[in-house]
Amino acid sequence: MRKIISFLCVLSLLSTLLTPFSLFGDETDPASAIWSGEAAGGFAGGDGSTNDPFRIESAEQFAYFAKEVNGGRSFAGKTVLLACDIYLNDDLIRLDGDTGLVIVSEENIHTAYLTFGIHGDDSGMNELFDYTDVQPGLWLIRDTVLPDPTDPPQTLADCYTGTFREFSTINGFDGIFDGGGHCVSGLYIDGREDDPVGLFGKGNGSIHNLRLENSLIYGAGGACGIACDMQLLENCHSAAFVYGSKAGGLGLDGKADFCEFNGIVSGQEAGGVLYEGEAENCRNNGTVYGLFAGGILYNGTAYLCENSGTVKAFSYSSDNKLRAGAAGGIAYTGNISHCKNSAAVNAYSQVGGIAATAISRDTSIRYCQNRGNVSGYYYVGGIVGYGTAENCSNHAPVYGNYHHIGGIAGMGNATLCFNTGTVEGTLIVGGIIGGNDSDNKFAILQCYNLGTVNASNEAGGIVGSGDSMLVTDCYNGSEVNTITSVAGGIAGDGKDLTLIRCHNMGNIRGRFHMGGVIGKQEANCSIQQCYFMQDCVTSPATTQPIGIGSYPIEDLPDPYTKAVNYKLIKYDFDFDFENTWQMGSDNNPFPILQDLHHGDHIFVWKVEPAYLRTKADCHSAATYYPVCACGMIDTAYETAGDVAHSLGDLQFDDDYHFRLCSLCKEACQRAPHQFAKGITVEKENEHFVVYKCTDCGKELSLPLASYETDLPTLTVILYIAAGGLVGAICVYTVLTLRTRAKKQKKTKDFV
Repeated sequence: MRKIISFLCVLSLLSTLLTPFSLFGDETDPASAIWSGEAAGGFAGGDGSTNDPFRIESAEQFAYFAKEVNGGRSFAGKTVLLACDIYLNDDLIRLDGDTGLVIVSEENIHTAYLTFGIHGDDSGMNELFDYTDVQPGLWLIRDTVLPDPTDPPQTLADCYTGTFREFSTINGFDGIFDGGGHCVSGLYIDGREDDPVGLFGKGNGSIHNLRLENSLIYGAGGACGIACDMQLLENCHSAAFVYGSKAGGLGLDGKADFCEFNGIVSGQEAGGVLYEGEAENCRNNGTVYGLFAGGILYNGTAYLCENSGTVKAFSYSSDNKLRAGAAGGIAYTGNISHCKNSAAVNAYSQVGGIAATAISRDTSIRYCQNRGNVSGYYYVGGIVGYGTAENCSNHAPVYGNYHHIGGIAGMGNATLCFNTGTVEGTLIVGGIIGGNDSDNKFAILQCYNLGTVNASNEAGGIVGSGDSMLVTDCYNGSEVNTITSVAGGIAGDGKDLTLIRCHNMGNIRGRFHMGGVIGKQEANCSIQQCYFMQDCVTSPATTQPIGIGSYPIEDLPDPYTKAVNYKLIKYDFDFDFENTWQMGSDNNPFPILQDLHHGDHIFVWKVEPAYLRTKADCHSAATYYPVCACGMIDTAYETAGDVAHSLGDLQFDDDYHFRLCSLCKEACQRAPHQFAKGITVEKENEHFVVYKCTDCGKELSLPLASYETDLPTLTVILYIAAGGLVGAICVYTVLTLRTRAKKQKKTKDFV
């Protein structure tokens, strides 16, 4: 009888464990189904207020919402909540990583490819689609595209017979749309008209907490993923394929805050997050193609943004004229500050790790950093292809196949910048600026280079060719190499060039016109207080005095202090050691620039509102950006501090240990007990085995007489019990078999 009672206690325990629970409460999302193509007669509930928003719980209700807005209902002052994931079409769209083409396929039909003007892809896989007359936005069948470029391409209607249901862009929404963290999937819009298309079009409203995936939007007049022209996009994520003459991964215009793009966007002018507008705290992990392309936006303002997705500009020829592509890791052009690029950027002309161009008065690049490879044909820079940079740094290789290649800019101005990446090109190559021409009056102020500079001709540690330039308070600490001629520690050559307070610590190698400071001095050059290490030049055929216009360090004329074993004791010139310069360490005993002397930014975490990335809630911690003492912010983020739950003491139940949040009463850090081998004790003339949880110390006492079992059997019972009814049946079977084996006879089941 005692064993029967004990077993019934076990069944009671199992029934408790079988009771379902939710880690996030009892509420679950409504079930979602593929859109039928019809619109519902209303919302699931709500009055549109902040506390009781209109609720969308099906694709048909979402279609009803779109129908209402497009019919003239603006929802001004109202809130609409998406309460579940919405599936507008099946998952038929995918990207072919080998060809760079978007594919739509289904059994028993042709496979359709969407072209978007990426000609001459390096993989060589899409050569059939590389003809200049195949324009972006056309659907093609691979086996019907012939090498003859005059063959008319086929469109989607000719080659795709699937079940795509097209969705209408929601135009005129003036309220608040809260996605609730849910996803709209399978959106398909084929806009052949002049109006921009996307999930939302024009309106004065705002979109929050919405995800868009597995979707395709094509617009001849412009295309966006989530909202083409709204007041605000906040905490929105898109992994759509977006194509249009003007294209933005999430939006065409407006403001985006804490948004992220993970899809593909392509257009004549393209931006990963926005086409134009304001982007803050945004990130692109997707791929951006365009004639003019930017990782975050095509044109506008970017602050605290990061690009880690590939940015590539295509070029094409028509009417015997080259349309050369330009690209920037953050933007084609605009006002950019405190941003970072860590991905490859490739284009033909005007290519930069941060921006393609920033030369006009209403554009600027400040406190930015590049760590992605930058490559192109000419006007290629680690930060900007053609423009001005301030307080910026490049740490990645920069390669140009032709001229004006620089660690910071191909052509332009640089102030308080430095480069540590290798810079390589054919001619006019510099560690900071590639070069200038006589039509501009550019300057390089307080910059340094630590990256190797390689060129066929005209290479300089700071500037390759410095016509009509001013270079002050700069130094070079790496090699400068040319295959043919003209290489200098500071400048390759120059006309109307002024060099003041510069010095070179790198070796110079080449054949002709080599110099420790300048390789080839032309008319009207002024070189003042510039110095270089003795014997730094290696040239088998020097045609002019080495280091013309300056002095080797070992030959400083009186009354200047000489260096002892290349260790400068001090400079008695106009070097400002109070505000600009400081002496280096024993390993680098030459003057270095203050505030830039670390050679790389030193980031620290500051839990301050200015560096906030995401706000805390009861499920996640706030995240912050790290910041350097110079003001540069690294947009790679981590969680700072504990999660925002207010957690109490450890609590127990029969199968779990956990902590309760005093704010939302959620059971946090919930984990099953792990019981270790117990000890046998005697209580009231009965023997018990006491097991203790190795994580929380909770004790479990089992009567030895009732459970002639061991820890492995107990563990199996506890874990199977959590599995449900099947677990209970298995436990019952184990105990029955044990009883049969012990009594050596058949027993009846309990009723």
